[in-house]
Amino acid sequence: MATWTRFYINSSNSEKATNILKELSGITESSNGNIPEDFHDSFLMDEKANPNYILFSEIQKNWITVLYNSASKIENWAQRISEELNCIVIVTIGQNTVDYYYFSQFLNGEKKREIEVCYGDDIEPINFGAPYDFEEEEPGEKQEYDDEISYLFDFDSLERYSQNFGLEIQSDWDNIAWTILKGDQSQKTTKDFIDQHLRGIKKPWWKFW
Repeated sequence: MATWTRFYINSSNSEKATNILKELSGITESSNGNIPEDFHDSFLMDEKANPNYILFSEIQKNWITVLYNSASKIENWAQRISEELNCIVIVTIGQNTVDYYYFSQFLNGEKKREIEVCYGDDIEPINFGAPYDFEEEEPGEKQEYDDEISYLFDFDSLERYSQNFGLEIQSDWDNIAWTILKGDQSQKTTKDFIDQHLRGIKKPWWKFW
């Protein structure tokens, strides 16, 4: 996993979910098929931008998995979807380069739990909401070393917290038919940034090592 941005809707009402996602994204046309080849190159540079490339499918019974191309926590989307569908919405984000992990859970339009940590950068962690019954003093997995106790919230934690709701966030995606919402792709992507950066470098490849 390099970057992981997904949310999950605890509903089987795909038609209503589709209509809400179209309204939120402003994308009116949809198609169906496998994950498009250009989807993974579409990740937006603006971490607060609403996604403009969205894939979703009911991979697990009563859970609609939504892949999207932004680092946004999409709090307004999760609030709206959970309210209109009277359901749970879970948002998970992970970035293992900087050890960033995010989990939030909404129920019927209300945010119930939010956890955000980044071990590779100096940002203030978020620990919002009442702890779940399975949690200890702090979010994540308890670590003990030399009589010191710490807590690690990582990808395994995202899996464990999601399983608390009967949701498996790892799935076999072979032969999955996705509904695809693809909007205007004029916003700068991480691929654009990397390509531009590499074009501006004049050193021969062997001087990078």
